[in-house]
Amino acid sequence: MRRTQLVRNTLTTVIACTAAVEATAAVEATASPGNACPDHVPVRQAYFGDLHVHTSYCLDASTQQTRTLPAEAYAFARGHELGLQPFDDRGQPLRRAKLARPLDFAAVTDHAELLGETSICKTPGLPGHASIVCNVYRRWPRVAFFWMNFTANTARRHDFCGEDGAICRQAARLPWEDTQLAAAEANQPCEFTTFVAYEWTGAAGAGNNLHRNVIFENSAVPELPDSFIETPTPPSFGTPSTAAAAAREPAVTSW
Repeated sequence: MRRTQLVRNTLTTVIACTAAVEATAAVEATASPGNACPDHVPVRQAYFGDLHVHTSYCLDASTQQTRTLPAEAYAFARGHELGLQPFDDRGQPLRRAKLARPLDFAAVTDHAELLGETSICKTPGLPGHASIVCNVYRRWPRVAFFWMNFTANTARRHDFCGEDGAICRQAARLPWEDTQLAAAEANQPCEFTTFVAYEWTGAAGAGNNLHRNVIFENSAVPELPDSFIETPTPPSFGTPSTAAAAAREPAVTSW
């Protein structure tokens, strides 16, 4: 187990460093030589970051009492203190965490699957908020975790999403837009690099739970992230779907 974890952590670091170096090179290629960062080294400079971060917009995290928003996740990555669950009756966190060393880069990668459904279940007044599924989500969140993920893994949406899923896709726009805004505002050239990103995950058959973090090089991203429901097979990333047609082909990392 320890060896497997070591290999996984090493893979994460290698992928992350490669992404950071390639993104930096792409930006500097369009800049004048005098605009390079003071400590610029084209190769062989290690950067440390996290390309797999979930917030309260994600079903998985929110059903575990996570209340962190993307902006707070980036602040934590930059060295700020973050309050963690459980919370008291006043909504104050009973635990706090702070990195010993701030990161060089990060990406919030909330699940594309159920992004809209989670938003609906948490937001009074939205169509579907009073549905049985959302009532279960609010009262027994871990039960909802399995129920809602099972439905998504069959490439289907819940009935409250409407016949073609339009209600839930519309509800996904706000968290996706906030994710982009948080990345843009937290990005600090030569100090801290952010990436707009999301996670695509689906159980394509028994025991085949596929995780893909989709990392975008710049702000040219689709209107909505492609989920397992609309894009049920990983090879589809080689040919961007209609939703992603206007965006540059993303880098895909696998955990």
